[in-house]
Amino acid sequence: MNCEDELKLSFYKEIASVSERHGVKLVQHKDTGKIYVKKELTHYDVPIFEIIRDGHFAGVPVIKELIESEDKLTVIEDYISGHSVDELLEPGPFSVKETIRVISDLCDILEPFHTSTPQIVHRDIKASNVIIDNEGKVYLIDFDASKFVIRGRNRDTDLIGTEEYAAPEQYGFGQSDQRTDIYALGVLMNKMLTDSFPQEKMFEGRLSQVIRRAIEIDPENRYQNVRELKRALKGDRIEGADNVEVEYVTAKQDVQEGILKRGLSRLPYPIRELPGFRSGNPLFFCLALVSYSLLITLGFFGVVKSPDLTPAQNRFYDMAIFLMIIVPTLYLGNYLGIRDRFPSAKSSGTVSNFIRIGVGALASEVVVILAVTIAVMILGM
Repeated sequence: MNCEDELKLSFYKEIASVSERHGVKLVQHKDTGKIYVKKELTHYDVPIFEIIRDGHFAGVPVIKELIESEDKLTVIEDYISGHSVDELLEPGPFSVKETIRVISDLCDILEPFHTSTPQIVHRDIKASNVIIDNEGKVYLIDFDASKFVIRGRNRDTDLIGTEEYAAPEQYGFGQSDQRTDIYALGVLMNKMLTDSFPQEKMFEGRLSQVIRRAIEIDPENRYQNVRELKRALKGDRIEGADNVEVEYVTAKQDVQEGILKRGLSRLPYPIRELPGFRSGNPLFFCLALVSYSLLITLGFFGVVKSPDLTPAQNRFYDMAIFLMIIVPTLYLGNYLGIRDRFPSAKSSGTVSNFIRIGVGALASEVVVILAVTIAVMILGM
């Protein structure tokens, strides 16, 4: 390593270890304060990393520094703030719609590499190498195992990849090409939908045929390129819906909602079912969070400060105001199905149904007021 390279690296301060085994650390630029990922690789192909650095490919972390010394390559690239598909699987499998969205985005990310000259194949697509950031954008990381496809070769010279995701040709039965990545995408789809690998449990929904073709043993029987796979995903149907075409989702909202729902699934059941939380819509979630925070502040920290009342009486009136607001809110939001338990809230007519729901909310408010009035009389307030 020359003096210039040493100077470049001196600007990055190590702040945390991500993986000691793989030599991955979080670093911070001393001048800008920006966080990056620093990787020290012993197995690599420098020209591929140079292409990634110079190309600024969508869905791939931007490489800031690329420094080779002896038998090691140091890569400093953008840090993606988000969660891997592996992490997002912890609460449970993805929905069909989420899976279609993520795999379609991966197809878009891979296409420039698969159509380059010479062709570049990733060879290590797996759940831990797919990151979904906080905005719902999909990223593919770790091109350490990537290689150029050299026509005329019968097999790979380096047998590398992750066992569960690796295609047969990665074990010496042929040369890896774009269809190798398609095989891994098929395995990833099954993993996202079942939290299992195909050899353990095959997905049996509407995407099952797409998965089975993607993971065919013979590359000639798979989808031949990512465009074919993406078309198959786009033309599939939603599981359980009759004759309803899946609308190809380009917006980030669906993935955001999926992330939010899986995050909420870790909360206790009564909390995650609160109106505004259970929808998974980020906007509704934020509005509900602010509203509930204000209500809790109102009820437990108090806004009534009458000098004519004792502290206990002030607190009682705070709680009364809190109940007068929260009870109708929970009723209107059908919290835990409470509204469905009242026959008066059900009707075949839309207008009539709205009227009945409104009457029910008003009735719940009256009940709270009566309860508060009775309590005041009993306690002599």
